[in-house]
Amino acid sequence: SYAPVSSHFISLSDGSERMQYYLGIGYFNQKGIIPKSDYERYSFKLNTSLKPAKFIRLGNNFTFTPSSKEMEPGVVAAAYRAWPSDEPFNEDDTFAEVRGSGNPLAAIEYTNGFTREARFVGNVFTEINLTKRLLFRSSYGTDLGFITSKSYTPVYYVSPTQQQAKNKLSVGKYNHYNWILENTLNYNLKKENNRLDLLGGFTLQKFKNESLYGQAENLIRGEPEMWYLDLGEIIPSGTGNSASVNTMMSYLFRINYTYKEKYLLTATYRLDGSSKFGRNYRYGSFPSVAIGWIVSNEPFLMSSEAISRLKIRASWGVIGNEKIRQTDRYSMVTYDQYAIFGSDETLNPGATLGNTSNEDLRWESTSQTDIGAEIGFFDDRVLIEIDFFNRRTDDILVGVSTPGYYGNGPFSTISANAASVVNRGIEWNASYSNDIGELNYRLGFIGSFIVNKVLNLGEDSESDSYLTSGSLGNGQSVTRTQKGEPIGSFFGYKVLGVFQNETEVSQKPHITGEVPGDLIFSDETGEGDITEADRTFIGSPIPRFILGFTSEFSYKAFQLSIDIDAQIGNKIYNGKKAVRPDLYNFESCVLDRWKGENTSNTEPRVTSGGVNYNVSEYFIEDGSFARIKNLQLIYRLPKQIIPGVKFDNLQVYLKATNLFTLTRYSGYSPEIGGTDVMSTAIDMGVYPVTTTYTAGLSIMF
Repeated sequence: SYAPVSSHFISLSDGSERMQYYLGIGYFNQKGIIPKSDYERYSFKLNTSLKPAKFIRLGNNFTFTPSSKEMEPGVVAAAYRAWPSDEPFNEDDTFAEVRGSGNPLAAIEYTNGFTREARFVGNVFTEINLTKRLLFRSSYGTDLGFITSKSYTPVYYVSPTQQQAKNKLSVGKYNHYNWILENTLNYNLKKENNRLDLLGGFTLQKFKNESLYGQAENLIRGEPEMWYLDLGEIIPSGTGNSASVNTMMSYLFRINYTYKEKYLLTATYRLDGSSKFGRNYRYGSFPSVAIGWIVSNEPFLMSSEAISRLKIRASWGVIGNEKIRQTDRYSMVTYDQYAIFGSDETLNPGATLGNTSNEDLRWESTSQTDIGAEIGFFDDRVLIEIDFFNRRTDDILVGVSTPGYYGNGPFSTISANAASVVNRGIEWNASYSNDIGELNYRLGFIGSFIVNKVLNLGEDSESDSYLTSGSLGNGQSVTRTQKGEPIGSFFGYKVLGVFQNETEVSQKPHITGEVPGDLIFSDETGEGDITEADRTFIGSPIPRFILGFTSEFSYKAFQLSIDIDAQIGNKIYNGKKAVRPDLYNFESCVLDRWKGENTSNTEPRVTSGGVNYNVSEYFIEDGSFARIKNLQLIYRLPKQIIPGVKFDNLQVYLKATNLFTLTRYSGYSPEIGGTDVMSTAIDMGVYPVTTTYTAGLSIMF
């Protein structure tokens, strides 16, 4: 599918010693690969700096970005499940029934909606030199967002499961108001071989979100200018208003000390307080310290012809995380419940237990110890940077599944400090640069090796304690977090093959009801039958290696750059293959399915349910990949190409993004995120990664 993208940006900057300014205006337009998914954005930037007196500087940085996006109906999963044998149109060109999850073309046609957003991000600041060495800075920043959405569905009929008996309108307004006030005092001293920098500060932040939404049906007419709730019948269950507010207060301190440009010391301390936590756990302390030794500045190494740079460093520090909802520590009542009672079948509003409180919520903290070195050879033509790290995260904030007797519903969770996890590994960054005549080039290789392990689950350190997550939406959970294993590991049955005949079924451990053509699950307990106790860890979503390759070539007026990303050793759970409510468009692997004895020992017989859809290795796939992330070619045109017009820089460029992906994963993309750290790399129909080709012109004068 072809979807053009256009991007334009023009900027103007100038200034003097007392005043500088920058003004930029941009426009971006992207046609969606799926119809009715276009996106358009304008951007306006204004930065100024003014010195009304020698000891004071005033300034601002403003960005305003209005945008609009069409609301496509999300038909990737429907198209994936559509029966390929069904025609989408009838003979009279009306939409036909498509078995699976409905006719995706009809869903696109009858979905009409948009989202419009106006966002302003900016700050104003004042800097005052109180003395020659003492600088006071005060800054006030804000992030404002105003979103309006409307979606209209007309009356239509495609099939009994895909129809709309009454036209329907949904309207929403979503706003956020965030601000931050920062005040810092900075002291600098440079005397002989000593350089000292001290900073102290105090910050206040406030975050507020508000939403207002409503629904109506039986609108008088369906034109966009008639999309208003009062022109239809209000749907009480689709109307609501909510808001959340949370604040933060922080104290921060930093010391930088350098002696003889060889010995370095940095120490920091933050005291952060968040209103998301109760009074007993509201504040978190986060210190850090780092030391460095620039060995190449020592007399015994300064004359070295081979080693041009050598720095040894070590650090330790703690950072905090409070990314939970403001209401997670409270018990909440949910009012959006309705039930029909009485002989007249009246719709009555109701309420039930919503969120369950957890007053013991506290800061998640990550401490890291790092030992590293920077080495340069032959005038830094060869640069190597390597770090050994040990990163431990305690009191991880995750959603823990609640038992049914809590009354929260079958898939509800309670936010809790549920685990401690350690990540150990190596990070490196190596590059080589050189020139051959007029050809200049640089080759780079970055990467990391990571080992992840759960140390404990909150206060419970028993080895058989665990947390389940990774819901497929059908009652199955595919991940387990347990002491000694990587966080969010996949948990299910190991697969040994496919039963070929009745004799095999009777002789080997199996689940009651299995027949030839079904999967053979491993009897991990050795008890002679297959039960839930035979489930085990079957893969981790965390890659062992994350790699990157960069290359830059320059020859005369040409520049070529190539970036490659890769990851190795992670697994993906193919959830879209596992959730099958009906017989519909199967993945192509079923072409090699078991059809009789000795026809396949890897692909089971085709069924719409049964034992073959238990959580198992059958749905686990290799998530390793290598991708050409960026490929760009630039040509610098002569500055005097237009008589009488002098350019500082004039160039044309061609660029490709996500050009090619090498992977064995059968899905649309091997890059799959998750809702939290315990539910990652579960593919329920991820939107395909798109390849983008760009041609552009850059002018500076």
